[in-house]
Amino acid sequence: MDRTYNQEGFSTKIQLNNWWDDSNTKNIETCQHIFQQLLADTKKDVVVYSVFGQLDRPIKSDNTILVQFSGESIFHDPAWFDLNFIPVETDYAHNIVMFPYAYFHILYNHIDIQKLTLPRTLSSNVNKKFCLFAVSNGNAVERKEMYVELSKYKPVDSCGKFMNNMNMNCPESHNSTQYFDFISDYKFMICFENTSKPNYVTEKLINAYLNGTVPIYWGCPNIQDYVNMDSILYLSPNYTIEERAKLIQKIIYLDTHPDAYQSMYEKIFFKNGQIPPEFNLEKIKEKISTIL
Repeated sequence: MDRTYNQEGFSTKIQLNNWWDDSNTKNIETCQHIFQQLLADTKKDVVVYSVFGQLDRPIKSDNTILVQFSGESIFHDPAWFDLNFIPVETDYAHNIVMFPYAYFHILYNHIDIQKLTLPRTLSSNVNKKFCLFAVSNGNAVERKEMYVELSKYKPVDSCGKFMNNMNMNCPESHNSTQYFDFISDYKFMICFENTSKPNYVTEKLINAYLNGTVPIYWGCPNIQDYVNMDSILYLSPNYTIEERAKLIQKIIYLDTHPDAYQSMYEKIFFKNGQIPPEFNLEKIKEKISTIL
């Protein structure tokens, strides 16, 4: 479905095609507003394509900017578009700008990004549950294996459609206050991506950290470009069984040593405590201007 909006205060008209949840007007308007911020300097109309549904190659026009945005690990040929926000190597093509879905999620939910540059404080009187697993897509074997192996130490609560063991579903959507509050009851959260690709970083890691857990992470092979690796429990993309076992032993140690857990919990999320350029609206706009 094609959805076109022209929010007051912006001269740029944004049309969204092949979008997710496109019957939800609030979702569409929020997404549209994000792209109006990114492309506020252009005088042309903008058509933004995502990856949901069938798409024939768009026809380029001098009066329109064609943009591709994929919050998934899949995407269309970048040559079809004037500008691409897709998870690839930085030198994949000249018309690509790094705009991770994790940052889109921050903008969408009006999250204060400065929280990711400051240490967290763990309240000493909080009695948290062990670990949460919130997964609907059961195709990623890495996630299932971590869940199964970690559950041999202690039961891991699973609220998603996959491997559900709670007789309930995760509250609301991954953008909801109810879901964020639910996460905050846990010490750890398994937040593996759907796949491992360069610069493919989704809301999973952000949700886990910002809502008071220590993230157990697998996915983006260059996550160290963005994240302070001391703030997450990291499993490399091509991990061995021995590496996974070692990580689980570290989780057990943190779970049984409160001082060690608190020390890790209070680590700053972003690398060097600085917002990366890929999570900086003005830096992204500068990159866009060099392409357009």
